[in-house]
Amino acid sequence: MVLAEKELNKNLLQNFVKIIENDKKRKIPVIKFIREGFIFNLAAKFAKDKHKVNFIGITGESASGKSTFVKTITKKIKEIENIKHKNLLNFISTDNYFNDISEKIKEHGSFDNYLKNENYNPDAPESFKLELMKKHILALAQKKNVYIPEYKIDGTGISLDNAILIESAPIIISEGIAVFYPAVRDLFDIRFYVEVDDEIRLDRYIKRAVQFRNQTELDAIKQYETINKSAKIYLRPQRKYADVIINGNAQIDDFARIAEDFGNCF
Repeated sequence: MVLAEKELNKNLLQNFVKIIENDKKRKIPVIKFIREGFIFNLAAKFAKDKHKVNFIGITGESASGKSTFVKTITKKIKEIENIKHKNLLNFISTDNYFNDISEKIKEHGSFDNYLKNENYNPDAPESFKLELMKKHILALAQKKNVYIPEYKIDGTGISLDNAILIESAPIIISEGIAVFYPAVRDLFDIRFYVEVDDEIRLDRYIKRAVQFRNQTELDAIKQYETINKSAKIYLRPQRKYADVIINGNAQIDDFARIAEDFGNCF
C-alpha cells in the first residue's frame, strides 16, 4: 500500500509539473506564481486519499477576470464529467453567504442609502455568514449534502435560509471575495487569486458598467474608485495566502486547457 501510494504520488507530481512547464511556453502564461512546495504537497495529499473532496477557492478584484476563469474551468470539467460518466464538480458562490440586510434597506429606503448612511461595506468579513460557510464546507468534506442560503441580488438584501441544495462532489469550487478570509481559507486545498494590471481592470470595469449596467463612464469611474478603496483594505492583503496566482489577461482557451489537464488528474 505504501509503495502504491508513493508511485501514485510520483505520477501525480510528474503530471502537475508537466502542466506547469507547458503553461510557461504559452505567449501569455496562465500561471503567474505558485507557492514553493505547493505542487509536491498537493500531489502527496491526493495520493494519500484519492477519494477525498477537494476544495478550490477562487478570488480576485472586480474585473480581474476571476468570473471568466471560473466559468471556463467549470465548463471544461463538466465536459470531462460527460466523458467519464461521473459527477466531478459542484459550485458555491460566497455571495450567497451575505448577511440578510433587508430590514436595514427598508429602514433607509434603498440599498444605496444604507451604504451611504451607515457606511455599510459588503466586502468586510463581518458582512458574511462565514461560520455557516465553514460548517457547510466541513459537511461537504464528509460527503454530506447541504442546503446553503440564497442571497437576492435584486437590491432587497434578502437572504433565504436553506434555499440551494449543494451535493458533495470530488471537486467543490467556491468563488468570491470571502474565500480567503481567516474563518474559511484554511479549508481550501487550492487557493487561486486572479489578477491583472490596474489599467486593464479599469478599462474592463468601465466597459462592463456602460454596456450592461447602463451607467455613464463618469459614474463607473466613481464606483470603481470606491471598490478599489475597499479592495485595498479587505481583498489585496489576502493575496499573500494564494497558492496559485492566475493571470486574468490570459487567453480563455488556455484557461480551458489548464482546467482540462488538472481535471484529468482526478
